[in-house]
Amino acid sequence: MPNAVAESELDRPEEGLDPTLPGNTVHGAPGHQIKEPQSEDEDDEGRSTTEQLVEAGAQEAEQDKVKQATRAASESNRS
Repeated sequence: MPNAVAESELDRPEEGLDPTLPGNTVHGAPGHQIKEPQSEDEDDEGRSTTEQLVEAGAQEAEQDKVKQATRAASESNRS
């Protein structure tokens, strides 16, 4: 069984050499995060196509309400 211990020790990377491996952190070294690549159906803000369409629809609905209110107000002024 001594060979198994020797092999496992050889397989382990030395501490401090690669901070990306578990247990091999360099004391005081800052970590870093890798930014996920943007999906093709996401905009610059990370919104999916569905979220973009919902927002566009909500904006159109708001504009329609304003137009209808303006029309209703001008028709009531004519009467």
